Amino acid sequence: MSAQSELDSSRLTIRQLEAALMSARSANENLREQLFGKKSERVVPGQPPALPFDAEEPQPPIPPHVDEAPDDETEHVEAKARKKRTKRGVRRISEAIPRSEITIELPPEQCRCAQCQEALVEIGTERTEILDYEPAIFRVQVLLRKKYACPRFEEHGVTTPDLPKRPIPKGMVSPRVIAQVAVAKYRDHLPLERQVRIYLGHGVDIAPTTMGDWLASGAELLAPIVTAHLAHLLESSIVFSDDTSITVIGPNEKKTQTRRAYLWVYLDPEGNTYLHFTEGRGRAGPLKILCTYHGTLLTDAYSGYEPVLSLGLMRSAGCWAHARRRYFKAMEEAPDYAPIAIEIIRRLYAVEREANDAALSSEDRLRLRQQKSKPLLDSFRKWLDELRGCVLPKSALGEAISYTVNQWTRLTRFLSDAEVPLDNNAAERAMRQVAVGRKNWMFAGSAAGAERAALYYSLIVSCRNLGIDAYEYLSDVLQRMAEDPSRAAELTPRAWKAAREASARRD
Repeated sequence: MSAQSELDSSRLTIRQLEAALMSARSANENLREQLFGKKSERVVPGQPPALPFDAEEPQPPIPPHVDEAPDDETEHVEAKARKKRTKRGVRRISEAIPRSEITIELPPEQCRCAQCQEALVEIGTERTEILDYEPAIFRVQVLLRKKYACPRFEEHGVTTPDLPKRPIPKGMVSPRVIAQVAVAKYRDHLPLERQVRIYLGHGVDIAPTTMGDWLASGAELLAPIVTAHLAHLLESSIVFSDDTSITVIGPNEKKTQTRRAYLWVYLDPEGNTYLHFTEGRGRAGPLKILCTYHGTLLTDAYSGYEPVLSLGLMRSAGCWAHARRRYFKAMEEAPDYAPIAIEIIRRLYAVEREANDAALSSEDRLRLRQQKSKPLLDSFRKWLDELRGCVLPKSALGEAISYTVNQWTRLTRFLSDAEVPLDNNAAERAMRQVAVGRKNWMFAGSAAGAERAALYYSLIVSCRNLGIDAYEYLSDVLQRMAEDPSRAAELTPRAWKAAREASARRD
């Protein structure tokens, strides 16, 4: 080999090592950012970057209309609005909170005028509201059943009325206690051991294993409701999906003490939510839930959804929030290009806000998207194709561009369907309930416990999204399912809310 060939080979090796070093540094910075950096992707307010493909420069703002000076009253109101600050202390007391009135009377010696000693006359009432709190109260229901017997034929025995149906046959708790334990654990993130200490303060000593048995019995009753709930959810034209990891303890195939498992979320635009537990993150999870779904599936670019999409029963849509996140990570590395992509995505969201503020119909929303978003995206795609050949594929900007281009068909699905939103944030918000919870309960004690958590999360997150009080809902449906399990389809959160609203209108 000649000296020139060796030199060329060495230079190639150096370039490869430099690229590998840059990739390693980028990966290291990403890890440091995830551990110690800020999580917000908010861009510092300022002059947005000019897009290289803007047809014309933006026009300067029109000066304000000043036909006449505002009067003193207007000046006073505007000055007061400018000086308004966020109220400290209790920010808002709902009108739904019960009020109890306490009347405070003047002492007798102050009920006469200090000058003429004439009796004072009541002219009105001054009202002051003070937020009060009464700790939770446990009560014991004593069920008294009268016994009857025939005075002439004692051999006929004693007749006693039957006990009412209960969620746990022969159990010592009402459905409201089970609902409270479930809501405290899966909505308020209180592990059972922590609930034990709280209830001890109220004079009730309950073992955490007993609470776990209550939750298991409640889950058996609620399982048909969740099955019907999933069937209703899959009737939606759009389904959002995402997944997150949880830690499960107990024996498994690898004989380790802990293992990573996953919870998958599926929800519709209305907020009906279903969580599914799987031992792994493979295709089996989405295939089991979505194998018969016909509609649009909105996800990130995770390949685990590809097998179910390949069935050809549904369309896929992409998430602009995930695309934006990649350009945000490339801000420091590519300050000349990443802000341009972020500005383009910001303009897409601005179009959506305009449609929402105007409460546009589906046809008008689609027309607005075609008018404003489509030309912007056509220019953006052309710019990405030109830029793609000028950046390293493994760089942060190169990966952001590759993600956007590879997902282009899915990312632009919203241009042909007015019901498809720009992002999958609804699924991520639903998974936040799990993310916050696992910081408190840390792990699931078994696969059965994780499946039980998925069941309760499905109902509790759906209640939150639909504006239902989860405690009231669970208390009611646990009792109804104990009385008549065949009514499961009538007791899904959506059906339960509709029935309550219909009843309120009749009243």
